[in-house]
Amino acid sequence: MKLRQILTGVAAGLLGFAGAVDAADAARPNIVFVLCDDLGYGDVHCLNPERGRIATPSVDRLAREGMVFTDAHSGSAVCSPTRYGLLTGRYSWRTRLQRGVVQGFAPCLIAPDRLTVAGFLQQQGYHTAIVGKWHLDFQYADAKSGRILKRTKRKALAPVGSVIPDGPVSRGFDFYHGFHHAGDMQGVIENDRVIAHEDEIHMLPRLVRESVEYIDGRAKDAKGEPFFLYVPFGSPHAPILPTDEWRGKSGINAYADFVMQTDAGFGEILDALDRNGLSDNTLVIFSSDNGCSKVANFEELEKAGHFASGHLRGSKSDIWDGGHRVPFVVRWPGKVKAGSVSDQLICLTDFFATVAEVTGGTVPAGSGEDSVSFLPALAGKEIVSTRKGVVHHSISGHFAYRMGKWKLCLAKGSGGWSAPNEKAAKGAPVAQLYDMEKDPGETTNLYKSHPEVAERLLKQLEADVTGGRSTAGVASANDVSKIVLWKSGGGAAKASYTPEAGSQAEMKRGSWAVEPDPALPNVLILGDSISIGYTQQVRAALAGEANVFRPCSADGRKPENCQGTSNGVKEIDRWLAGRKWDVIHFNWGLHDLKHVKAGSGKNSNSFDDPRQAEPEAYRNNLAELVGKLKATGAQLIFATTTPYPAGVKPARLPADAQRYNDIAGEIMKANGIAVNDLYGLVEKRLNETQKPKNVHFNVKGNKLLANRVAERIRKALK
Repeated sequence: MKLRQILTGVAAGLLGFAGAVDAADAARPNIVFVLCDDLGYGDVHCLNPERGRIATPSVDRLAREGMVFTDAHSGSAVCSPTRYGLLTGRYSWRTRLQRGVVQGFAPCLIAPDRLTVAGFLQQQGYHTAIVGKWHLDFQYADAKSGRILKRTKRKALAPVGSVIPDGPVSRGFDFYHGFHHAGDMQGVIENDRVIAHEDEIHMLPRLVRESVEYIDGRAKDAKGEPFFLYVPFGSPHAPILPTDEWRGKSGINAYADFVMQTDAGFGEILDALDRNGLSDNTLVIFSSDNGCSKVANFEELEKAGHFASGHLRGSKSDIWDGGHRVPFVVRWPGKVKAGSVSDQLICLTDFFATVAEVTGGTVPAGSGEDSVSFLPALAGKEIVSTRKGVVHHSISGHFAYRMGKWKLCLAKGSGGWSAPNEKAAKGAPVAQLYDMEKDPGETTNLYKSHPEVAERLLKQLEADVTGGRSTAGVASANDVSKIVLWKSGGGAAKASYTPEAGSQAEMKRGSWAVEPDPALPNVLILGDSISIGYTQQVRAALAGEANVFRPCSADGRKPENCQGTSNGVKEIDRWLAGRKWDVIHFNWGLHDLKHVKAGSGKNSNSFDDPRQAEPEAYRNNLAELVGKLKATGAQLIFATTTPYPAGVKPARLPADAQRYNDIAGEIMKANGIAVNDLYGLVEKRLNETQKPKNVHFNVKGNKLLANRVAERIRKALK
């Protein structure tokens, strides 16, 4: 019997659909998201009635009372990347995490200035809590000295009392109770402190108890503010430790027992909502971070007639759907039709945009770059999206792309643990192409017979990877300079490069052209490659406040480097033409002070050669440029030239940066022009913000510069 028929039959007699979802007209709901760890698609009985043998009455109840998504995917086939995507609305492979998972005792994978869905909900007036597994890295510090602790030996725990400076409560959550990951499960954490060490078998009961207590507490809260409770269980992931009450309950094996205990824990959360009268105004989502792990003992399970991936091929770690197609069940009484089913394609990264729409807000610029709201699907409507498809990622970093019914895998085998893996798949085609409507089990590879389809999906995957985002919106950059698409040497064995913000190759992708809003003021940024490194982020920061321009190529694909003052004098009239400017943020100096070969003007690595513009020439050129800029009537902001270390190429004396800034400062003072001291901003932070032996900045440095520039422009606009 098909899933849709089963759920429709079981749902008979329940309340029907109460009308289309209209977030604007509804009271903001509480939101509870329960994320299991390594729970396979086929481990939920109502999703796998014919090949499943584990009872999951609590999740089945949610399905009867809500909607099942049959084509929902985690952002990765393993843990940490999925959690990053869920909380940020952005694929994790855009960060330093290109494969595998994080191990803890390291800076948080979520950058301090990246908005999480929890942080967004805080802004919307929600109280936010996480009870469970974090697994996105954080550091431990000694409570007295503040010294950052290192792991002394394998699986060593941070001492009780250790402080966590960059954990969940620094990433948008008001309350945290849980642990970092399975290897550190004995270390119990509350908010920003390790509070206890205890055996792992107690963790699941602890998380259930804390979740229920949190709901009880919020129900009694006099403020009546809505809440967001994120419950990332550590089960049924290993260590597989059902308590005595549940051991042997399934009649299959310990893993099946643990699934049943996890389901029962989820049931206690549902009961707490019911008991407190909160169910009717609470959006509940149940899902998993990836497919079932092989440690569940597939041989034992299948001998009992249970197939953890259901009808899908593969399991945790794999690029095949068994690795990342996950249970996804949503209940929202009065808004979501009971017993309904959606076969629309979604990803866990879509939670951010959905929550934004549910609460009547919008995803802020610079956030949720890979997130699309599935709110229309909850009303039985088609999801409206600028995203062309969904990117899949395996434990080894192999990519796949799903667009419509087609799925392209850039791997010869599973890309994970299942057979055949990449080494065993020698002689296989370099990639796999499947028609997921006809062949959801991925049994017939159509890569060679449908090359035009494979090429179309590959081009879109490349665009989504290199573009810094897969949805329409302000330009965004990946955090790393290189992302390799073909891990197994397939295709042309080529890599897709995404420039690290601020590099010379910066942003030869995406659109630099602006479609201005006539109601907003116009801002122009003039400068060299340092300013190229932060312009897009400034544009994102000022979205909705100003139209931010900089000179670019006619097709809008490449930014123009304004270079030195000599070039500026030649081009300034062109740059200023055609628009009324309200604010102009400008800089010259870095090119002027570099050494060039006499006669040719080409870059030189010798201090015996002259500077491009010697100090007096720089003074005269800059004064002429300032005269042109003042004539526009715009508010002017001059940015000082940033420092750099000795040994950069072409040759630049480190002392010249301040020398040229002093000259510029005199001109700005004489003309009443504000100075944005970027030199002073980064001078003492070069080791952490600038690339080694380079004038350019890393991702952290460019974010620092962009924030300062946006702040000064915003101040000028006021």
